[in-house]
Amino acid sequence: MSGTPVTVTNAGLDLLRDGLSGAASNTAITYVAIGSGLTTFTSGLTSGSPYTSLPVAALPSAVVTGQSLTIVNAAGQSQAVVVAAPGAAISATAIPVTSFTASFTYASGDGVVRTSAATDTALDVETYRAALSGYANGGSVGEGLFTLYLSPTAGIGQIQEVGWYGGASASATPGSGVLLARVLYSHNHTALESINSVLDSVFSA
Repeated sequence: MSGTPVTVTNAGLDLLRDGLSGAASNTAITYVAIGSGLTTFTSGLTSGSPYTSLPVAALPSAVVTGQSLTIVNAAGQSQAVVVAAPGAAISATAIPVTSFTASFTYASGDGVVRTSAATDTALDVETYRAALSGYANGGSVGEGLFTLYLSPTAGIGQIQEVGWYGGASASATPGSGVLLARVLYSHNHTALESINSVLDSVFSA
């Protein structure tokens, strides 16, 4: 997951602020969740080709005109697209989009997710959650490394997003706690591998 862009949320920044002011006593990242994203491609897109529609598995929720989505491949390459009129309803298998040229190649099974925003408070579809596996100070001033270890038997299936949760209300219950950071990531986790997901955070003046 090296080099994958991280979106820090407004709620996460507020939690850190409250910790510094003493208004909150538990601001640590304690749980990490993975999600299946909005949907996946049912056929691929070719780099350099124009598109006005995304062929996808049945949508679990509607998307509306003007909504920003991000398409991401297994290499972590991504680009944003905009939903065109009239949008797409629940169970739709195609999403109309404003004409765009694919910047990268996307395969069947690669992800379509809601574009990360500072206002995010949850993953699209949370599928697995575990306590933070480990923490270490980084080599730079203010750097911290937060690790989630996924064994070959944990969190099996398509991963499209990763969320880092903290606060007093964070627990093993899906959706609990404050979402501090969200990462878009497309990978099918199988029983033949383990994954270390590391959030590299640097506080600087």
